[in-house]
Amino acid sequence: VLCTSNFSFKVPRVTVCSDIKNCHSVGIAIARQHPGEAVGSWMMEGFLKRLFEVNSGSICWIVIPMVNVDGVFIGNSRTGVAGYDYNRMYNTDDPS
Repeated sequence: VLCTSNFSFKVPRVTVCSDIKNCHSVGIAIARQHPGEAVGSWMMEGFLKRLFEVNSGSICWIVIPMVNVDGVFIGNSRTGVAGYDYNRMYNTDDPS
């Protein structure tokens, strides 16, 4: 679990790393920042399957398959539970 959401859902995290001592890089992959992009779940499933097939162990991957779990739960298209598009809130705490 990466964290819990505003609705107390667990935000999932998958770490793929065969040997952390020999990792030279870290990769981060996320999906479902915009809840309505359901194909993101399908893409992430394929990404993870492929990652498990070919990961050489030199890269430690941190994968967050569903970032905006609250927005997915309530059926929003682009926003989270508070109505903010998190993809437009760069370096600010104030979404307005």
